Amino acid sequence: MSALSEALERQLRKVMPLPKAAAVSPKKAAILQAKSISLAYQEGTSDKVYHVQITGVGGGPYGLFEVHFQYGRRGKTLIKGTKTSTPVSWGEASRIYIDLVHEKRTKGYKEI
Repeated sequence: MSALSEALERQLRKVMPLPKAAAVSPKKAAILQAKSISLAYQEGTSDKVYHVQITGVGGGPYGLFEVHFQYGRRGKTLIKGTKTSTPVSWGEASRIYIDLVHEKRTKGYKEI
């Protein structure tokens, strides 16, 4: 990296700091650590899985992110989807990811 580009990057960071995870409780911060999680729910004849990931779609330190999920019966073809219709900042992707995982855990899903 040239001295000019390093100087420009330093100036940019003063105006636009690097993205950080949203301020969350330690319990929710633990959810966010992996950037992906697999959950399962088993009760009676029900045997379901739910996977969630944060994926980067933009390069550089100010990239954009998407939150993707897959769900369905264990061993069958999973249904795929995204919680972000357009790429979002790291903070927004983190919030969506945490809320989704928390929602599934309150419904009885456990990490596998």
